[in-house]
Amino acid sequence: MRLEHRALDPFGAPFPTNFTTIRNWLIGNPQHQNLFALRLSDGEKAFIPAVGYGGTEDYLGGSAYSAIGPVPVVKKWPGGAEVAYIHFRWGDCGGCDYRWDSHMGEMVLDNTTVAGLSAGDLRFVGMEKVGTFFVRITDEQCPITMAGDTLMHSHWASAEILRITDRSGTRGSSFSNTFGYTKYPTIVHCGTGGTPNWTTRFNTGYMNLCGDTRGLGDGFFSYAGLSQYAPPGSPVPGAYSAGILPRYCYVSGQFIVYEGNGGDILVLQHSGTVP
Repeated sequence: MRLEHRALDPFGAPFPTNFTTIRNWLIGNPQHQNLFALRLSDGEKAFIPAVGYGGTEDYLGGSAYSAIGPVPVVKKWPGGAEVAYIHFRWGDCGGCDYRWDSHMGEMVLDNTTVAGLSAGDLRFVGMEKVGTFFVRITDEQCPITMAGDTLMHSHWASAEILRITDRSGTRGSSFSNTFGYTKYPTIVHCGTGGTPNWTTRFNTGYMNLCGDTRGLGDGFFSYAGLSQYAPPGSPVPGAYSAGILPRYCYVSGQFIVYEGNGGDILVLQHSGTVP
């Protein structure tokens, strides 16, 4: 569910660092529940996900406004374990404000998949630890997709891509003990700087995000050299989002399709042998 904008900051500080505490707070404050796990048999709540509210900063009426956050990705791993991937909030960010307390998590859907975890608890994937990935930003939570064991976060500025290589045993128990992973090149929506190759659409070196002081290293890009967040034709090119804009990255056969902020589409084709 989309909540009001101020729901992003219910404590005036980062979230607690205990799933039981978070869940009990959500139970005691149901107006802050935004993600629901329902039984298909009767539509009642199966459990309370320990997921605090996050979203994407939209631009409405001349000011910031939180649009609905990402929908979880449900994944069945070999062996039959079914889990869901979703952002969650965990205040271990070293004194940061509430806008930087998010993580990418693997949520268990029962009490047996991972020893010691209850349905609705999460493990740390580690996506926010990779370079300058923006998963950690609570008001920049964008759509999630998955292809096999590869997880993609379609941020307004880039598609952040990570392959999960080890989720065994006690991996993911904390921010200092995340899953094993391999980082894949990002796809930058719009950047300035670096050495962009307009034939391959690959940039070498650090590329600042258009209209922003942040940036990313080597990776593919859609646009370069603009001074605005969105491409030409956007109703408010100086805003992250002007009306809930589509942002998706997905795999279809040998193609990676990236739909950026504003509806622009970049398609990359795998040049080798597709597994």
